[in-house]
Amino acid sequence: MLIAFIQFILLTHSCSVQNCDFCSPANPNLCLNCNIGYTRDLNLGCKQSLFPIPSLWRIENCLELQNSTCIKCQEGYSLIIGHCEPICLFSDCICFYPNTCIHEKRLLTCDNTICAKCDDSLENCLACKDGFGLNDLNNCVKCLDTKCSKCTYNYKICQECIPGTYLNNSNCIYCGSINCASCDNLTNNCIYCNEGLVFDSEGYCCDPSCLTCSYNDWACNTCKQGTFYDGLCYKCIDNCKLCIDNNSCYQCNEGYEQNYKGQCVVKKCYTANCLECSTSINICSECEEEYVLDSLNHCCYPSCKTCNFDSPNCLSCNDGMYLDELICKICPDECLSCTNVDYCLSCAVGFINNSGKCEKIRDKESPFKLPAIFSVVTIFVIGLIGMFIWLKIDKKRINIQFENEMIKQANEEIKNIHEVVKEKFEPSKENAIKKESIEPVKIDDLDNKYYVYDGQNPHNSSQVKNSKRDPKEVKNISSVFSKIKVPNIETAFPPFNSHLTPNSEDTVLLNSYADYLKQRGKIIEVFKPVYENSEFISSQNFESNVPVVQLNLKNSYNGFKVCIICQEKLAGDNDVRALPCKHPYHGKCIFNEMIIENKKKCLYCLKSYA
Repeated sequence: MLIAFIQFILLTHSCSVQNCDFCSPANPNLCLNCNIGYTRDLNLGCKQSLFPIPSLWRIENCLELQNSTCIKCQEGYSLIIGHCEPICLFSDCICFYPNTCIHEKRLLTCDNTICAKCDDSLENCLACKDGFGLNDLNNCVKCLDTKCSKCTYNYKICQECIPGTYLNNSNCIYCGSINCASCDNLTNNCIYCNEGLVFDSEGYCCDPSCLTCSYNDWACNTCKQGTFYDGLCYKCIDNCKLCIDNNSCYQCNEGYEQNYKGQCVVKKCYTANCLECSTSINICSECEEEYVLDSLNHCCYPSCKTCNFDSPNCLSCNDGMYLDELICKICPDECLSCTNVDYCLSCAVGFINNSGKCEKIRDKESPFKLPAIFSVVTIFVIGLIGMFIWLKIDKKRINIQFENEMIKQANEEIKNIHEVVKEKFEPSKENAIKKESIEPVKIDDLDNKYYVYDGQNPHNSSQVKNSKRDPKEVKNISSVFSKIKVPNIETAFPPFNSHLTPNSEDTVLLNSYADYLKQRGKIIEVFKPVYENSEFISSQNFESNVPVVQLNLKNSYNGFKVCIICQEKLAGDNDVRALPCKHPYHGKCIFNEMIIENKKKCLYCLKSYA
């Protein structure tokens, strides 16, 4: 037994293949079984396995193991000290596979399987293949760094690294994790894991079941929720949140509870008539048929607004219904809301609440009737007033237009009469009883020489007071002018053969021809001789020296605007009596006879306007 153990130790240490657990007793360059995580390779001897299984002790090409020792090999392999060696029928060959000659014994000095270039004698190797390098005896051996993929001339100096590592000072260093498949050349970070592995939160390449793993091992350090650790992470039983194996559960997921078997089953809902609960046993998500879910997640009768969790009977009702012995009943049609069938809280449109009763609104009681009638009457009255004002204004406009035409015609006739009086009918010595010179007359100088015409007979008219007239008494100068007559001149005017001659039926005594004109055209009644050549403009020669502009409503005294400053040249003169803006005589002619209310200057119209 001791001899076999010593032999095993010698065989193990005589193996020249890196990462080899056991070499062939016949050839130290032929590995029969590699270390854990490696597998046999024709060129490399042992290469890293893509699917390592660290939890199992494996002997390659073995069919049956017993206590980590092979007791039966696969077909084509022979059992040697608990390992399996390929059967080789050729005496001068080395077989990597059963009955497959790879090397002749005479070429073993310069092994062309690992030597890339031999010398001329074929006994010494000058350069090794990838993964191998020359040692001090010029033999090709595995690179010293297992992560090195090329060390052609010196097994201690690496030239290239295996995937997942990067070269740093002739050494290969893992980028992020030992299980990295590809590195970023710029950052030296891992960008791809080996097949079947995934990144964890730290950037290490782990088994997909892991929550985290370590830098140098893809096995799990921690597991995800719902899994347990046993080298790797394995799933708990269904609906289990926390467990230590796959037979029991410490804590179930939300909405589940353990039964007597330790299984996680759906929690039973405590809400009455509930078909399915959500995350809480008291929160129902779906009710049984013929029940509805209220705002409190309780299952109620369809007529209820809310109910209790343990009963479908109503606690409150929707609008238009009232609660009667835990049942919601409909209010009367005319009620919008009520406390019972006999008492309404609010009524529908067209009804009014009268002590809890909804009564139909009658037409005479309509709250909109009186305002509507008042509005219609108001609009009608405003329309009538507007029409009346418009008719009044239009009538006044027509009257003013007619009177202006009459005044214009009368002025022409008066002018003609003046010419006739001056040229043909000047009083002579024989028929002149009384003669007075005609001068301009001022209002304040009027005395009993002038009489006021009463509209009938000038001889019967009343005399004017001898005292001077107070200006404040003269409120309407046009009415005074219309009744002032010149002194009574007993001059006989012969009949005229013209269109101004009165008809034979006229019975008015014509002391002056102005009486006749007054009867015909209702024109102004002031009549005095006109001084055409006078330099002073007076009331007598006013219209013959000044262009006459007819007045209208807009330009009358009762117009819409009143001018405070008559003209620019009169600005600042507070003694100037102002006329309405746009008045036809405004700022044009001023004469002394029209002084009134102690004003120095004033224009006044002989025609009164309303």
